[in-house]
Amino acid sequence: MIQIGSKLNVIDNSGIKVVRCININSNKKTADIGNFILVTLHKYINILKSKKRVFYLGLIINVKFWVLRIDGIVLKYFCNNILIFNKNFKLLGSRVLGIISKEIKFKIYKNMQYFKIFQKVISYSSFIV
Repeated sequence: MIQIGSKLNVIDNSGIKVVRCININSNKKTADIGNFILVTLHKYINILKSKKRVFYLGLIINVKFWVLRIDGIVLKYFCNNILIFNKNFKLLGSRVLGIISKEIKFKIYKNMQYFKIFQKVISYSSFIV
């Protein structure tokens, strides 16, 4: 579960390494896999795509907290991972360097508003668990 103030690792090639959560875009106090949050940069490589005092949107891919699937499998990752988008929901990186949870696919059918965004993320990834 991601709370305000949590640090997350970025798993795309946008040049941003670590971000910090500022706001959660849902009514809950915590965010889960497949939710969008508002983030700011914490550690980054100096490139033209990312700027220090700009807010970005982030899509949560993996969380440290255990995830229980319907078939009884329990998943727990080593770190919190995120993908970075700009304000227009355009992915900053061109590749996803880590694995993506299958729960992202399930979020497609719940949020038809973000259907194209989730399809693009799945097509960029190399492996889905």
